[in-house]
Amino acid sequence: MAIIGAGRLGTSFALAAASRGATITGYLCRTEEGAARAEGLLNAPPLSSLAEMATTEADIYILTVPDACLSQVAEEFCAALPDPTASSAETTSIIMHTSGATPLSVLDSCRKRGMHTLAWHPLQSFSDPTIGRHRFSGSAVAITGSSERAEEAGGKMAQALGASPFRLEDQSRALYHAAAVVAGNYLVTLLDAAAELFRTAGIPEEQALPALMPLAQGALDNTREHGTAGAITGPLVRGDTHTARQHLEALAQNAPDLDGLYRVLGLHTLELVRRQNELKEDALEEMRMLLNTPDMDESNSPQELDTSSFRVITKELRFDTQGHGHIINVTADVREMLTQTGLSAGTVTLFVPGATGGITTLEFEPGVVQDFARLFDQIVPPAQDYEHNVRLGDGNGHSHVRAGLLGPSMVVPFAQGDMTLGRWQEICFLCFDNRPRQRTLVAQFMGV
Repeated sequence: MAIIGAGRLGTSFALAAASRGATITGYLCRTEEGAARAEGLLNAPPLSSLAEMATTEADIYILTVPDACLSQVAEEFCAALPDPTASSAETTSIIMHTSGATPLSVLDSCRKRGMHTLAWHPLQSFSDPTIGRHRFSGSAVAITGSSERAEEAGGKMAQALGASPFRLEDQSRALYHAAAVVAGNYLVTLLDAAAELFRTAGIPEEQALPALMPLAQGALDNTREHGTAGAITGPLVRGDTHTARQHLEALAQNAPDLDGLYRVLGLHTLELVRRQNELKEDALEEMRMLLNTPDMDESNSPQELDTSSFRVITKELRFDTQGHGHIINVTADVREMLTQTGLSAGTVTLFVPGATGGITTLEFEPGVVQDFARLFDQIVPPAQDYEHNVRLGDGNGHSHVRAGLLGPSMVVPFAQGDMTLGRWQEICFLCFDNRPRQRTLVAQFMGV
């Protein structure tokens, strides 16, 4: 193996691989600090250039350079390789990068030179290589290869280091890496935020983080043993709105910059509480309303808004429907229209022109959608006799009755630039007509 970019991860990998019997044929480092560290740790020759690296004839070349440099370094390295057309032997060498978010295509210049390409990302953090060398064991490794040989080699490397490999589709790398950042980096950020609140509460700085660490470690241990829904505890699990309201009032007075973070995490936590199936829906809804409510002032009254910029903006959304109870989720469209208005707080009135359409909110899940459509078949069946059909003969008497039952309009408040919908609540248009139609939804935004 040869290491291109012997920084913290590269050196950690080289030390771990060497301890399992791999030979490190050479390494490159871009910083003097990294080179000095690698020289003291690696029993391998330091190389001076990518051209010299290309002569090492390693089985695997490992790129552990910053993501922004990957494409350029790969191109320069492959340009220094011998011309593959000069030899009749098929190359078996592999070049791999260790980036989580970067697609495999960044190594295409090497693939075109006949090399197998591999993305090999350990789900672990590396700071000190002497510690990092042991962190592969027990970790997961995401593997994406351009060939069966590349993926097989990547899997064997992971297993040799005591890690658990899994295959990752290349188009999913960005989403996968976002999850890794939330679990790794943002966990550290949350601990920093908690320590900040401790310091604001008067706990000495040197005691804040050490006091929180056993609590955080306990939460991780419980999650490992019981899963996320089984590990969650606290006032939201108990439906304790009184305590949650006290938290929000304290944050508003002492740490307003963390108020939004508390609310966002609280709303996501409610989904874990819902999975536990121990808290009634009305209690969950009360929590949602509390966490969605704008901050309260000291008099416990909503803060007044500057109404000097009050505006009324009307927009229209046009779309085609299939008829026969066709249900369309228009939440994203209405949210986009709200963003375009630039309004921060107010209400949006949604109105359906026409006598065979209606609007409501639903959890837009296939089972709920089917159940809702079946409800109208039961209470207003199409095959029943309708005076409208006798008089006009267009066969859509049931359509008008259904639309009248559901209603043509609804009002949704919005605050801080977003609608105050519940987590699973989505705006749905229903076309009850007995034929496809082109529909219009009028959205009138009133606010500041």
